[in-house]
Amino acid sequence: MTSGPRNSLADRADAVLRDRTGAEPAPGSGSTASTVALLAMGDALAMAVQHRRGFSPEQFAWLHPAALWAAAAPVRDVMRTGSRNPTVRWDASLRETAAVMTRTEGRPGAASVVDAQGKLVGIFTDGDLRRLVQSGEVDFARPVSAVMERARAQWAPIAWRPRQPRCCATRRWTSCPWWTERGAR
Repeated sequence: MTSGPRNSLADRADAVLRDRTGAEPAPGSGSTASTVALLAMGDALAMAVQHRRGFSPEQFAWLHPAALWAAAAPVRDVMRTGSRNPTVRWDASLRETAAVMTRTEGRPGAASVVDAQGKLVGIFTDGDLRRLVQSGEVDFARPVSAVMERARAQWAPIAWRPRQPRCCATRRWTSCPWWTERGAR
């Protein structure tokens, strides 16, 4: 994309998309009209290629980090499961919980808290831990169940909610609890 068919950029290009905006609206004000025109042309070109290749919104979500948590990607595609999901029992100490969160690949910054049957009963985040430290109330021997965020009705089983729940967006969580009939995810 360039303003003319004959310049150093056009001479080296396989194809030239010409910007025909002409003179800028205010001399000496910088490239305003041509910048907007190039942005529009770039967007149009990207959309044409996306359409031609059959590129889906789901594929876009996988490639765009902001789109990932804008509820564009199905949760099943981005959720942590198995050993990648830090999970502790409700009676685990804060020390044990922090250790599990730290050891987990990618350090997700939260732990799912489950009961003896593996049912999700809450979540504990690194933000919860920081707030305890700041308030002087941290006792690493204390059970996580005393300070966790308790599971709520909107934390629906994954089969019911294909996208990010509102609780993640409103609390600005990067990790959000989900469960299936088999337990926390």
